[in-house]
Amino acid sequence: MFVGSYRNPGGPNEVNRNIIRHLPASVSYQKHSSRYLLRPESLLKIMMCDVVVFSGMMFRPYELSLAKLLGKKIIYIMHGCAKFECGESSSSEKRIFRYADRILCVSPTYSEMVKRAFPEIAHKVGVQMNGINWDELTAVRQAFDKSGQSKDPRRIILFGGGRPEKKNLYVCKAVQLINESGLYDLHVDVYGYYRDTDDSPLIAAIPCVTFHHVIPHDLVNVELAKSRMFIQNSQFESFGLALIDALSLGCDVLFSTNTGAKDIIPARQESDVINDITDVNEIKDKILWTFAHPNNKRLYDSIDKEKTSARTAVDNLMARCLE
Repeated sequence: MFVGSYRNPGGPNEVNRNIIRHLPASVSYQKHSSRYLLRPESLLKIMMCDVVVFSGMMFRPYELSLAKLLGKKIIYIMHGCAKFECGESSSSEKRIFRYADRILCVSPTYSEMVKRAFPEIAHKVGVQMNGINWDELTAVRQAFDKSGQSKDPRRIILFGGGRPEKKNLYVCKAVQLINESGLYDLHVDVYGYYRDTDDSPLIAAIPCVTFHHVIPHDLVNVELAKSRMFIQNSQFESFGLALIDALSLGCDVLFSTNTGAKDIIPARQESDVINDITDVNEIKDKILWTFAHPNNKRLYDSIDKEKTSARTAVDNLMARCLE
């Protein structure tokens, strides 16, 4: 039984959609969207299965408790971490750490972070790399190319809105410095939730920035296809599917050393990686370097598309369920 949210925007939801597309017929998942039908469906299917896979932080305590009570094998695909994002673990996170037989992090980089932070569960921790829907990304790229549109050479795109852990504020400040130097006239489009209590107001006040609300995943890919550069400057990014989307759609990229997706990009170099995510001058210098030395083709071509496909990821997950 696969338990994971897949109808909403966001990276984990997209990963779950990719998993569900490739699940064998013997694996059930939550099909009802009504909250009145979802729980009875889930509880019935858990009673009938041998293994329950919880994917993402939106696990449900009743389903988890039933799986434990019935002695089912429990696998937790760990996309996020309350302790990393909020400063301390939630009660739900502590419970699934206790109950899970295996905890699978979505990149080696993230796995090492989790083992250091939670040595008491290190023996349970492994890696389940996120799978990429390469066919969908190729179709979006081909549709954009056929449309006759061209990338905006001035446009940099960021996701995550004003969430402090995304460190988008420092990227926007770096771009503003570049514009003030007269070297380029760049524009930053920031997508994500606007909140008065985070970095959103400071980001929106920077002259080179336009702040947009959250948009559906298919429109995200269209916006990436229009952009010259994508930057992922997170202090914590368990994988970072948007980085791979951006590469697939022709963007030059920069990414923090904390971005798990870097593990599938063997051609990455020092110039591609932001080491100090709060150092505006480092970010500025690496933007300028990448504009002069585009990195898209080098990085994209180095990724093993078969090894990183959604189908391969599901095959690996099924093997873990049978261990």
